[in-house]
Amino acid sequence: NEYTAIHPVKLRKVEVEGKEIGGAIFTGAEFIGVKWTSTRGLKTKFTKTIFQDCEFIGCNFEESILTGVEFSGCKFINSTFSGSTMIDVQFINCAMEEAKFTGLDGNTLVLEGGTYGVRTSFSFSGLPLQIKNVNLSGVNFMGMVDSCPLLIEGGSLSEVDFGKSHFSTVTLRQVKQGEGPTRFNSVTAQSFLFEDVEMTRGVSLAHVQSPIVKIVGGTFRGATEGSTIGKVYASNAHLFMYDMSEAIMPFVSINDCDIEGLSMWECYAKELSVTNSRVNGIDATDFKADTVIWDNVTLEGKIDFTNAHIKDFQATRLKRGPNLQLITTGSN
Repeated sequence: NEYTAIHPVKLRKVEVEGKEIGGAIFTGAEFIGVKWTSTRGLKTKFTKTIFQDCEFIGCNFEESILTGVEFSGCKFINSTFSGSTMIDVQFINCAMEEAKFTGLDGNTLVLEGGTYGVRTSFSFSGLPLQIKNVNLSGVNFMGMVDSCPLLIEGGSLSEVDFGKSHFSTVTLRQVKQGEGPTRFNSVTAQSFLFEDVEMTRGVSLAHVQSPIVKIVGGTFRGATEGSTIGKVYASNAHLFMYDMSEAIMPFVSINDCDIEGLSMWECYAKELSVTNSRVNGIDATDFKADTVIWDNVTLEGKIDFTNAHIKDFQATRLKRGPNLQLITTGSN
């Protein structure tokens, strides 16, 4: 450490294998094309350090402190930085598989580009996340703490789990979905925004608590069963097999949307407003509402309001599709 305080370390295209460097301090270091294998660096400090085209295989850098560090084009395989503090840290075009970054703290962590694969975990961390143009598959973000913001822009999600986390805001923008669902089950957040997303494999918002959920543009297949959400807004979107069953949502507003397969059985809404939209299929068995407003709505397919109870149903400018099957048995 006395040496590195005066002479910034620069390593290029070398292998560091089976070394013990716990407690080392690197300032202004450059590691380019370095292959780290089975290296133990617990409580290491990296300040203003660059890792470019490096590989971390079976390494342990737990409880380290990283400040002003950039990882560019690096690979992390079965390696861990869990319990570390990360301040102004960026991962640019990196790849991870079975990597552990759990229990992190610090300021905003930036993940930009690259692929993060199966059994990689950022769970139980308490710092803001900015994830841009990253392909996430089988990655775990469960149990995030400290109510920090989550921003995901671009890229794709498949089998990604944010369950039981506490966020301030959740924003997904222009995100696509792979083969598996995305889970926000039992999450608390001040707001959710899904903007121009293509989420066709399912977004689970079961047992969520949030004042507001917004869906703007794009295609959204989701479920909010058992959730308590103050306001739900959807506009200019394709709602595909959207499930609100067993949820408590005082205010729901859907405008200029194509709705295909809407489930509202055993759901309660104080006010449900659907305007300028096209609806193909609703299961509203045992649905309850104080006020339902439908204006300029085209109804198609099976519209089932069996045993539904609506105090005030305001329907204007309704249009009937050629295959409409309306069921109101036992409804009031």
